[in-house]
Amino acid sequence: MTAVLAARAPRAAAEPTLASATVPRPGPAGTPGEPGSRAPDPEQPAATVLPGDESGRIDAAFDAESDDAAARRALRTVLWVPRLVVNVALSPLRLAAWANDRYHLRELYDRVFFNDAQTIGLVPSASFDTGFGVTAGARFVDRDLLGDHEHLSIEASAGGRYQQAYRATLHTGDRLGKRLTIEIAGQYELRPKDTFHGIGDHDDSARPAAPVDPRLDPTAVEVRYRERIARVAGTADLRIVDRFHLRSSAELTDRTFAASASGTPIAAVYDPMALVGYGGVRACYGEFELRFDSRSRVAVYEPRPFYATGSLAAAFAGRVHRLGDGPGYWRYGVDVQHFVRLGDGPRVLALRLRGEGVSGRLSEVPFTELPLHSATPPSAPPPMPDQPDAP
Repeated sequence: MTAVLAARAPRAAAEPTLASATVPRPGPAGTPGEPGSRAPDPEQPAATVLPGDESGRIDAAFDAESDDAAARRALRTVLWVPRLVVNVALSPLRLAAWANDRYHLRELYDRVFFNDAQTIGLVPSASFDTGFGVTAGARFVDRDLLGDHEHLSIEASAGGRYQQAYRATLHTGDRLGKRLTIEIAGQYELRPKDTFHGIGDHDDSARPAAPVDPRLDPTAVEVRYRERIARVAGTADLRIVDRFHLRSSAELTDRTFAASASGTPIAAVYDPMALVGYGGVRACYGEFELRFDSRSRVAVYEPRPFYATGSLAAAFAGRVHRLGDGPGYWRYGVDVQHFVRLGDGPRVLALRLRGEGVSGRLSEVPFTELPLHSATPPSAPPPMPDQPDAP
């Protein structure tokens, strides 16, 4: 081994090392102290480029005082205003993204508003609706009230001087087994400016000279009214087999109406005596529904309030019994929904076809219960938020 090293030593000494074989490359002009660099010209002042004055030109023939440079400065000046508008418009999103990355807002929210098991918490909410203004409130949830996924939800919200809503819901979860669930709900709402567009489809932007009878005159003018709703409801859901459910529900509703303080009052266009139920409606309603429901989330880590896949096909029929004056009537209809997941988030394409009807005449059905007007039909499918997942 010693002889081999001695024999190779002269060869290693004869070969240049990497450092000695490296040829110094000329540095940029005016960079002293480096091999190959050119000395700075004392007659030529050093170029100083300030932020915002970059021209994008690096060729020596570019003249800062040329027409090209002036045009670039003029174009930057013109684009400064739209750039400022875009930056201001996107600043809330940038601030939110920065704050979420800096302070981990999602984890902070869970620690502040929910317990460690994520079963008890407080959910703040805020919304803005065109024509209705800002509404803010909060919802208390307990997703495991007695240990069998019973669900309790208490919600309160308010907006402006008159708009208020209070709701409470109790769901049995798995307390009665996997096949039967019962839900009891109570609701109290003050709605200061609900809209009514008549019963017909004759668009007339001008206000009629005299109040019209909406049962006979198809004049359609947007008007507003005030409404107070008090409702108590109960629903039993029996899973027959697989995704097929038989649902039975009953509710007691009390509605009162008055003129709205904003917009065109309903009495200024339509005759209050001709509006069925305008003096107040008290009724009980019972309904049976047969449905196929495969709606669900794709994964447990996706938000609960949103369906991301599956379908719903439901047919319902129920009887409305007026308490006091007024005949009863039937309600019936179908509801078909399908959800196509497009991506994470989730991003979902929701398709829905709904049709409903009543058996009563226009002189028998309250104007708020007509199929084309009712905003909260009794047979509307229950929301998904905070409900136990279907088996």
